[in-house]
Amino acid sequence: MALIKFIKMNHPISTKLVVLGMRHRAPLSTFARAMAAGDTGSPKAGGSASADAFSQREKSNEDFHIRSREREKLLELKKRISEQHDHLRRLEEHLDELSNMDPGAGGGGKGSKQ
Repeated sequence: MALIKFIKMNHPISTKLVVLGMRHRAPLSTFARAMAAGDTGSPKAGGSASADAFSQREKSNEDFHIRSREREKLLELKKRISEQHDHLRRLEEHLDELSNMDPGAGGGGKGSKQ
């Protein structure tokens, strides 16, 4: 922001504007830049359907990376599901072993006679 000082001159009506400092300010009124379709930074004419080759290539690259990341996540989930199935199978086998044991055959538990 510029530092401004008014200095009175000999004449009572006239004043002199002295700018102290070299900082510049933006004008008080700003206007949006008018850009034609196709200018750099302007929106595409016709919406997103009319994209140039670069935009299409960029979108396809982004889509490819998104799909590959989703594929990695799905493979990881399938691996976890497989591990959980194996764990459940081992637990079921253990339960079958426990239920097939003869209650009087070994441990001296409640059901055994002595």
